[in-house]
Amino acid sequence: TFLGSDAAPGVSSAEGRFPVSAFGVVALERLRSGQPFTCNDATIVLPEGADRDAYLATGIRALIAVPVHKN
Repeated sequence: TFLGSDAAPGVSSAEGRFPVSAFGVVALERLRSGQPFTCNDATIVLPEGADRDAYLATGIRALIAVPVHKN
C-alpha cells in the first residue's frame, strides 16, 4: 500500500487504501526494482494491469510514485 501521499486540493489520497498492484503491473515492477513510477494521464492510457476502479475511486489522473529505501 501507499504509505504517504500528497494530492491536489479536492483529490483523495491513495494512502493505505489500495495495494500498489492496483495501480498496475508496471508500477509494482518498477517500485520493487527501486525505480520511480509515473502515469501521465490515466484517463488516456491506463497502466498495464491497473485496476481502473482504484484510479477512479481516488480521482487519480496522474501519479508519481517513488520507492523509499530504509537502511
